Amino acid sequence: MTIRDSEGNTAIDLYNSTVNDTKPSAVDTRPRVAGKRHAAITELYTWGANRNATLGLGDGNDRVHPEHVQLYPTSKTKTSSQLPSNIAQVGMSKLHTAVVTDDPANNVRVCGFGLGGRLGQTQHTQYDFIPMQIPQKIVKVALGQDHTLALTESGEVMSWGLNRFSQLGYVVESADSIQPTARKITGPLRGKRINGIAACKTASVCWSTDELFVWGTNNGQFGTFIGGVCPGLL
Repeated sequence: MTIRDSEGNTAIDLYNSTVNDTKPSAVDTRPRVAGKRHAAITELYTWGANRNATLGLGDGNDRVHPEHVQLYPTSKTKTSSQLPSNIAQVGMSKLHTAVVTDDPANNVRVCGFGLGGRLGQTQHTQYDFIPMQIPQKIVKVALGQDHTLALTESGEVMSWGLNRFSQLGYVVESADSIQPTARKITGPLRGKRINGIAACKTASVCWSTDELFVWGTNNGQFGTFIGGVCPGLL
């Protein structure tokens, strides 16, 4: 245990330690608007290796310390008096990151390595978080290495990215198997209200109150013989 970081700390020193100044105050100190107090604010900090542009800090540099990421509503031009968006959820994979905000529309932002459709229609690396054009309000995202699932406020599941392992939940007709825009998964999910989603490199999962659906390439992780392009009831 002789290796030390840039501040002279060993692994034992850092074990179970707290990173200072990364716990937002429970009391929102932002000025009131029309006499109303805002909901409790949730902020985003990122740090670590940034070779795949997953930190969303505007450049490709690594970060040793947490840095604050501020996202603003996309429907307006940023002004000095505009309040940043509240962060509802964060998902991260090897090649991209997705953030769900409390904005009323287009409330998913993505950054990372764009080739393969994981960032939507852009095929370029994005060092800043850019909005996905999704009119439905998204409440949760789940990321595989090359694709993303999104759960809408009404309980529908959408997906986009590379469909190499049939992990998008439908057939993609293009020769490169890329779905560049968010598309709703139907079939067995039609009429179901989905409560949760999960994803890995080769497969996807979603569940309702009493049903579990899986799809993609099954290498044994489903615990059964089912698998394929469309969601199957487990």
